[in-house]
Amino acid sequence: MISTHSLRLRLLATLVTGGVVATTALAGCGGRAEGDGPGTAGPPGGPGPEPPATSNPPQNPPPSTPTATPPPTATPPGPPPPTSQPPAPPPPTSQPPEPPPPEPPIGPCEFGSPNDVCIPPDELGSWVDIQGPFGGDAPAPDPGSGEVAPNGCPVASRLDDGCCNPASYGPWREGENCCYRFCSSACCGRPFLVGDEARVAPIAERSDWLGADRRLVAPSDANADAIDAVTRSRLARAWQEDAQMEHASIASFARFTIELLSLGAPADLVEDAQQAALDEVEHAKLCFALASRFAGEDLGPGPLDMTGASPATTMEQCAVAAVIEGCIGETIAAVMAGEQARRATDSRVRDALSKIADDEAKHSELAWRFVRWAVGKGGHTVRREVANAFLRARSADNITLPDRPGGVQVASWHANGRLTDREQMRVRESTWRDVIEPCVAELLDVAPASYPADSRVTEPPPSHAQA
Repeated sequence: MISTHSLRLRLLATLVTGGVVATTALAGCGGRAEGDGPGTAGPPGGPGPEPPATSNPPQNPPPSTPTATPPPTATPPGPPPPTSQPPAPPPPTSQPPEPPPPEPPIGPCEFGSPNDVCIPPDELGSWVDIQGPFGGDAPAPDPGSGEVAPNGCPVASRLDDGCCNPASYGPWREGENCCYRFCSSACCGRPFLVGDEARVAPIAERSDWLGADRRLVAPSDANADAIDAVTRSRLARAWQEDAQMEHASIASFARFTIELLSLGAPADLVEDAQQAALDEVEHAKLCFALASRFAGEDLGPGPLDMTGASPATTMEQCAVAAVIEGCIGETIAAVMAGEQARRATDSRVRDALSKIADDEAKHSELAWRFVRWAVGKGGHTVRREVANAFLRARSADNITLPDRPGGVQVASWHANGRLTDREQMRVRESTWRDVIEPCVAELLDVAPASYPADSRVTEPPPSHAQA
């Protein structure tokens, strides 16, 4: 069973020369990165009180020169002239109405594909917490719950795009619609990124992507009929989205193979990239079969849009793409699938997830091997880009979600290989802390807490500059 501990050892073995983990390497990368934890506060206090304002005593006016007094003049009859200006009108007693609350700022996606969605009021219930078990047809939050923004829309963290990505920005209003920006990342496996967009194929009704053995389509649990309609619908949607991501990973590895050839990479990297694409075909079939089981109809992929999907052309670009799609995406996917398999009680679901977890661990190793090779060939420039890519991804991935009551059966959700929002975030955080960060430290030969600092990235020692 894949876990953070077992995967960390495998990846460290990949990164250390010759594939053998030295005792010192394990001691230095034994789980939690050294230096992690709360930072030290700065010196107490701040700018001192401002000195009191000083003023000079008023100066005596100079003595005036006596002048002659003019003789009095006759005043014409009539009302006397006013001696003073009329009093100013009193200030208004009521303040003007306060302006409406400002909309939250909408920022760029540091990592992932920006996707702005405006949701009509009658559809909000289907978007709130759709990645179960806090999915179902959950109603929009009650305004008194503290989870509603000042403009009346649910707060961003209550919405999920179905691939464990909560809304990153929003809500803002467009008419009656509540609008959000999602930054789709690599949480569901190796994404097929075109620019900042994670491409997937649409769903089509077809049976040729279910595999020759259709037993996975049929439930193996005698209690499968006890799954309620809401849970069954959300299981179908969750497995469908996983299937789309696995299908897109085939394209990602096909492009990676072309990039390896353009860079003159070693034969073993090219061979393993080809095998990884075949693994993803099998993963897509497994997930489409499970999606079809819960949907009650045969499902498969439609055409995948390849517009603009050209290979990277430089070592730096290829290394950054491998960091995002492989070192992060595949590493998290391997641990996530292992945790899903551990909780699953349906035997066929558990077997499918165990295979996916093992294969994703191999794909993760492939990505780290390539990045190690690219750093050795490309030197300081590639190292800097790799370090910054990890930093940007880590900053964008630092999101927490609360556990919330919802509308699906938690036991059925776990039994069929799904994790809750909070469980997914725990897996992501532990994978970063216990696997990715120690491996970045080993890759870049720096202390775990210092790898993002561009000024500390230096040329690799000869032992890591492998051809």
